Amino acid sequence: AVINVEASHCYPDQNAFFASVKRVLKPGGRLLHADFRPRDELSQWDNDINANFQIASKTDITPHVIRALQYTTKRIRDLVHQLTPKILHPTMEAFAGVEGSSIYNSFVNGERVYQSFQLVKTCLTTVRWSPSQQHKNEIKSGCHLKIWPLPLKYSEEYPKNIQLLYLAIKLSRQT
Repeated sequence: AVINVEASHCYPDQNAFFASVKRVLKPGGRLLHADFRPRDELSQWDNDINANFQIASKTDITPHVIRALQYTTKRIRDLVHQLTPKILHPTMEAFAGVEGSSIYNSFVNGERVYQSFQLVKTCLTTVRWSPSQQHKNEIKSGCHLKIWPLPLKYSEEYPKNIQLLYLAIKLSRQT
């Protein structure tokens, strides 16, 4: 699995990010992804995700994030004031999303949405009859090639299209 939390909103090319993660995952591999976007960018975010992954789960966690920011505001403010020069206090508080900051307010008023995803890499499966190999079919999933012998009863009794359907079902259960 690949985990990406609250970072991808800074990447210049979202689709390239998702495509890169997809490239390194095995079929069935997962990307656990949580981040926020301005509300007007949600459809593009969904498009970039859907172009590369199947969504196993998607949850709007904005209310939980707001509660967490409320809970940690005092502690974060104290740390900011202890550890940074006074001139940086407003910038650091905004970055940390303390109550009253622009980030915090954008979650409260709905301008930004924080979502959590469980994304799965799938491979499109192509099933091909290979006439050069009697009673065998080639199954190519976007990542690997397998030769599947058919059970004797299927190879002799059923036409090729039924045999291929059998193989496609068998492969889908294995990935």
